[in-house]
Amino acid sequence: MLSARSSFLNHIEVNIKSQAGSHDALFTLDDKANIVTRHSFLDLQKKAMEVAQLLIDNELQGTRVVLLFPAGFDFIVSILACFYAKAIAVPLNIPHGKQMSRVSHVISDCTPSAVLTTPVVLNSFAINQEPSPFVMEKKCDLTTITYVPIKNKSVKCNESVNIALIQHTSGS
Repeated sequence: MLSARSSFLNHIEVNIKSQAGSHDALFTLDDKANIVTRHSFLDLQKKAMEVAQLLIDNELQGTRVVLLFPAGFDFIVSILACFYAKAIAVPLNIPHGKQMSRVSHVISDCTPSAVLTTPVVLNSFAINQEPSPFVMEKKCDLTTITYVPIKNKSVKCNESVNIALIQHTSGS
């Protein structure tokens, strides 16, 4: 039986192999529902594999990786990268105003090994004078995705555990 992670990745592979790789996998719309950008299955896989390789190179398989993105291509790429790298994706909403401390708390609570985000989101912590929840060793920019490793990495999950995603809720 395939896991949800394998099933989703297989769907992408099948579309690429069946010559549908150039077909739209994802597109974004403007406020008037006009298509602004298009991304094929091949584009999606290529970018996800690039980010996955970064996660693998940093030995993040089985560890938690926070995803802090607005809805869109970079978020989809990052979650797929976690699936490919067998890292545990922890998606969080982009913080605004008072939510900054909530995001800092969730990041502290889930003890991720890294954060994938955008430079704009990363800088928003400094703009709001909120102490950054990220203990940075280095940053590695991949187009618009910024990789921020955390010094105190999370504990790896047991190999037999097949966790693809952890969803934190607001407590409501």
